Amino acid sequence: MKNFKKVLALLLALLMVCACMVACANNQEDDQEGTTPDTPDSGETGDGDSTEDDRIKPDIPETYDFGDKDISFLYWYVESWTNTVRYCRDIYSESISGEPIPDKVYSRNADIEEAYNVNITLETQRHDVIINTITNQNASGDNTYLITVPRLAEAGSLVVNGAFHNLYEVEYIDLSKPWWDQNSVSQLSSNDTLHLVATSLMVNDKDATAALAFSKQAVSDNNLEDPYQFVHDGDWTYEVIAEMADAATRDLDGNDKMDKNDFWGFLGKNDVFTSFFHGTGGLFVVKDEDGLFTLNFGTDEDHITASEDILDYIMLEDFFFNHHTEGIGDDEYTEMFTSGGGLFFWMRLDEVTNMRGSETNFGILPIPMYDAAQRAYYCSLNDVANRPLSIPRHVSNKQRAAEITEIIAYYSRYGGDESLYEAFFDRLADAKICRKTEDRQMLMLIFSSKVFDMDRLLDITGLYG
Repeated sequence: MKNFKKVLALLLALLMVCACMVACANNQEDDQEGTTPDTPDSGETGDGDSTEDDRIKPDIPETYDFGDKDISFLYWYVESWTNTVRYCRDIYSESISGEPIPDKVYSRNADIEEAYNVNITLETQRHDVIINTITNQNASGDNTYLITVPRLAEAGSLVVNGAFHNLYEVEYIDLSKPWWDQNSVSQLSSNDTLHLVATSLMVNDKDATAALAFSKQAVSDNNLEDPYQFVHDGDWTYEVIAEMADAATRDLDGNDKMDKNDFWGFLGKNDVFTSFFHGTGGLFVVKDEDGLFTLNFGTDEDHITASEDILDYIMLEDFFFNHHTEGIGDDEYTEMFTSGGGLFFWMRLDEVTNMRGSETNFGILPIPMYDAAQRAYYCSLNDVANRPLSIPRHVSNKQRAAEITEIIAYYSRYGGDESLYEAFFDRLADAKICRKTEDRQMLMLIFSSKVFDMDRLLDITGLYG
């Protein structure tokens, strides 16, 4: 641990020097606004409930006719995720299957295709291949794919090389509408330039949001205070988590050594550092006074203190279990929690779907604040699972791409008896897993507190590795 902290100290010193030299075009507010349960942000909040009369609608005539044209999406995938919840499930579905999300996608697309005389198609490509496809199509002027969804982790080179249209300048896309994630609009834009955006059209980006699960049984067994109440009161902090985790940790086999067979206060992984740093309200990259992106991490004494405190926390081997350093795979890590091996469990929200068959009664919580003075929660999105939407520069008919994107995003938010957005929200908060209304409130808070750190795209700091 001492060597690790020496490395961090050197890195912070280096970053303080680099901060004077680095400025890069494209993202994030210096003073990012977060949310508490009582003050929801203008991002994707709530469950989409509204009446037909009070719904905001796209500025496209309902009688518009696409002339039986194909509208093709190009979407990334990771080979090992093909048969998992992380594979594309929000753009296209071939038929009704009995699964809530694919069925909503199928009915949404069918309604749109009938109403607007259009055909929605999808091609998926490996996450590294899609970058070359977009680049090559820009060079050749090919119009095969009107809308592309690259992975955030690889999209930086495309943005820097001008591969996408500026969505602020694309007619018929109104970024003020509720089906556009306002956190992504504000944080991924610079000087009225926005190349990538999150939207109600997709659910996988929400699945990539960081959160905590907690065992309700472990809270009861250890006579711990209600975590939900800490959140509501604005007291959900690292210190509270550390105290609860320490109280719950048990050496079950009595061998005086904590291992995977014992009960841990906190089950985590490498991502916890970045996630907890964002939870303090800190960002690795911010926008300067000229609206350009510049290095932020290491330039503020509070960031250095917070980083050291977070490292102290995640290096505490008596109650923090890091499945990467312990050589435990993702599936076994999840199984440790679902089989009753821990109080807190750091996750991306796609884990909720993976744990649906678990007998463990768990709740969902936001990433904690640094201290109670912060008064806002921040939940970051993972760069290797995030999927922002874009319109490639090679698309000559960007108006058609914009029209269908706006229509699908609207239908995803409000369409049908139950929209895709509502179905996804309800699927996460269904009674099998979340038996209290607090879990729905926590999800509303998490979705409204999403953090899009531009460093995930530009990789100025190199810290994400």
